[in-house]
Amino acid sequence: MYGPHNPSFILNPESKFDKDLIGTYHFHRGDVKSDDLKKVFIKFGQEILNNKLVLNDLYDVGYDIRRKWIYAIKEILEVMTKKNDCNIKKDFQINVKEMNEYYDNHFKNYKVSFQTEKIYRQAIKKFDYYIKLNRRELQQSDGSYYSKFSIHSQASEYKINATYVLQHLTEKNPVVLKFQEEVLSNKNVLEMIFKDDAKRRQKFAKSWRQFLLLIDKEDQTFKQENDLVDHFNYLKDNAADSVLVTNKSIVKDSLFNFKKILNLAYGYKYSPSMKRALEEEDLPSQSKKIKISTAEDEPIGFNKLEEFEDESAGIISSSIKGLIDFFSPCVERLDDDEKILLADTIREELMSMQAVLKRMSIKELEDKGELN
Repeated sequence: MYGPHNPSFILNPESKFDKDLIGTYHFHRGDVKSDDLKKVFIKFGQEILNNKLVLNDLYDVGYDIRRKWIYAIKEILEVMTKKNDCNIKKDFQINVKEMNEYYDNHFKNYKVSFQTEKIYRQAIKKFDYYIKLNRRELQQSDGSYYSKFSIHSQASEYKINATYVLQHLTEKNPVVLKFQEEVLSNKNVLEMIFKDDAKRRQKFAKSWRQFLLLIDKEDQTFKQENDLVDHFNYLKDNAADSVLVTNKSIVKDSLFNFKKILNLAYGYKYSPSMKRALEEEDLPSQSKKIKISTAEDEPIGFNKLEEFEDESAGIISSSIKGLIDFFSPCVERLDDDEKILLADTIREELMSMQAVLKRMSIKELEDKGELN
């Protein structure tokens, strides 16, 4: 990854801007002075060099100027790290005035040419400019500002007053914009996404954008007014074989998490197997409201439903224990991510089973006239 001849190594004289390499650009070879500084350099690459506008600005100038700016920015990052001005879990910030004052003192003690001093002054301005490009300051109706970030920001927690995009601040694809507006505006979705570290979020963001492009380009049933969750089955059947989806090794994991956030955003929808079970029982797709009497004696149906809740909870609990006991030799060989994926899948299907059993119980009580 860190080889000097790598096309995504920004200090490679032969490196060119390539939109397909966005997300891989970096400016160090891995041989940095400390682990803390290495983390800051990686953070800069993931958050700043992941921005198309930043890369366009860097590649619009000749290699010599780009190289000088990058070397100066690396030194600025080193100074900030030593001064504890870089918190790996927070967004990049630079105090332009303080940094210029620092270099005023530095240049007094060390004789440097006018051109070198000019490069450092430019680099400070560029650093500040790139941070602002990457964190679009958007004015709200009350005159205050909120910030715009990609979901794979290194920040450990999402900011309530921020708006989030999938990968690119300048996104133009209508299906991706729909996803950002309808899904990434959901607080519960963002809380779930930010439970993962930045590396996993980056992988998911890339895969999810490719899923959305696949819907846009190849799903003939898609209409802009449709809920995106209604097209999940198309993705499940086609994503793994599509040339638009490049990382085949994480398709299953990406699809599983994509389904979870779509269900959170649009409201839970049953898996195909549960939907078929509902149809076979000829039950309504939406739960009927249970009218609870305010009379002294509650309806028999209400008591029976309480009994059902207790009974089904016990069944599910024993089912989970039985499944864990049965599969324990296999589960031990899974890595942590696979264990989480398996646990979430089992939990989701068992909750769906509980919903089906509850609806069946409601119908049985209605048929007997025991439910008001």
